[in-house]
Amino acid sequence: MRYTDAGIALIGWSFGLVTSVAGIVGALGGAMVAYRLTARNAKWLIYMPAFGLATALPVAMATFLVHGFTSIILLSGLLFAITYAAVPPLYAAIQQIAGPRHRATAIAVYFATVNLLGMTIGPLVTGFLSDVFAASWGGESLRLAMLTTSLALLPAAVALVIAARRASKEWSGPLDYEAC
Repeated sequence: MRYTDAGIALIGWSFGLVTSVAGIVGALGGAMVAYRLTARNAKWLIYMPAFGLATALPVAMATFLVHGFTSIILLSGLLFAITYAAVPPLYAAIQQIAGPRHRATAIAVYFATVNLLGMTIGPLVTGFLSDVFAASWGGESLRLAMLTTSLALLPAAVALVIAARRASKEWSGPLDYEAC
């Protein structure tokens, strides 16, 4: 509502619809692409999320910099599709690394970390930065805060690339789905 003349109902319905559809399409598309890529090399379970997060950064920056209702909604949809495409291979990588006896614990630790950082600390940091930027940027402070916190995508992508490079030799060949 800060950057567009659209009403809250239109914004809510549009954002919800577009990002929901984009998330579903992204997750299904990401799973299908990961399945094909891992037939060649299992490390794609890690490289694909890294690529997704790295690709999401410029899209997130564009999303938070554009003006206009349609542009914001469409870029948000693209952002959701890209980030959700990274999720299935990331979950599969966690499960593959943990092994059968530790899969539940591994995914629980992952979800606890994501929720702590992304859904608890992330909004607090964004709000804090928005307050800090308000003195200089006024009504644009939230946009700048969201832009700043989206930079966290870059070290996450780098960490995944490092993890993929350090993956053991057994990850160098195709993923054996029958053995999973």
